Amino acid sequence: EKKKFFFTRQRSAMMKCIVLAVLVATVAAQIPIRCKTPAEFEGRSSYFNHERGFMARNRFAYDGANERWAALDEVDASGSTGRSIHKLIVLYKEDKFYDFDVVKKTCKTSSIPPSHAWRAWGIPENATFVTEATEGVIGGGGFVYADWEMPAYRHPQGWHWIGSFTTDQCVPTHEVVFKNVTYSETTHFYDLTLGLSDPNVFIPDSACQQ
Repeated sequence: EKKKFFFTRQRSAMMKCIVLAVLVATVAAQIPIRCKTPAEFEGRSSYFNHERGFMARNRFAYDGANERWAALDEVDASGSTGRSIHKLIVLYKEDKFYDFDVVKKTCKTSSIPPSHAWRAWGIPENATFVTEATEGVIGGGGFVYADWEMPAYRHPQGWHWIGSFTTDQCVPTHEVVFKNVTYSETTHFYDLTLGLSDPNVFIPDSACQQ
């Protein structure tokens, strides 16, 4: 009887280990693998600065391989500043930021502040998976995206970052950055296409060369 009881307990413990291993494997299989965002894409985005109270809509081009970014920004600011249109070019390898006012035909050139150093538009290595969801109607033309998060203590600038990326092409759909308790930024990406239709978009206006 003691021998039979011993083998029964041993079999029970083994079954528990097998069930636990299956559960761990199942959970691990449900966590998406960190995908790689395309090196080049373009599209539109809307950006809202919650502290300063302005909305910017733009058409942008992103070149991750050459670490550069360009956008035609239409800013709708609250207060007396009103609306303005700017062509922005950021060349990280050259440490150059160009801000060309399309209406006034003036250009401001500056170096890139350390707080805005280059970072690829992808999922950071130290970000963790949060959830997966469908944007729109399930089975009716919606798309699946995954949310990733990086708390402030992991972020190199001490910011709390949340990003959403499609599970098929790994392009960004939303991004929220909390820089401190009062400052936050929200960006939505849409109408994205892979590749660059016009590489000349990264060439500054002649007014910026003077």
